[in-house]
Amino acid sequence: MVLGPREYVGRLPWRQRRVAAGGEVLAPGSPDRTIQPVDVRDLAAFTLHAITEHLSGPFNVCAPVDGATFGDMLTECAHVTRSDPSFTWIPDDAC
Repeated sequence: MVLGPREYVGRLPWRQRRVAAGGEVLAPGSPDRTIQPVDVRDLAAFTLHAITEHLSGPFNVCAPVDGATFGDMLTECAHVTRSDPSFTWIPDDAC
């Protein structure tokens, strides 16, 4: 999940606005689902470094696999927006 300023997909800003509105917030899957976010600025810096150093090959530019979870991200959205939503997790097979 590439995130950062001027993200054109709008996933994170949409979720922040929805969580900030409070009330019941539907959340897909499980709160324990891991996510691998990367900030677009870090990705750009790495890309420029790789070009200038003539690096090649596969690179994992995301957060560790077992680091952050979807639940962590939504909880942090609530924290930064100072809201108190109620998350209702919907199983993947019901979405």
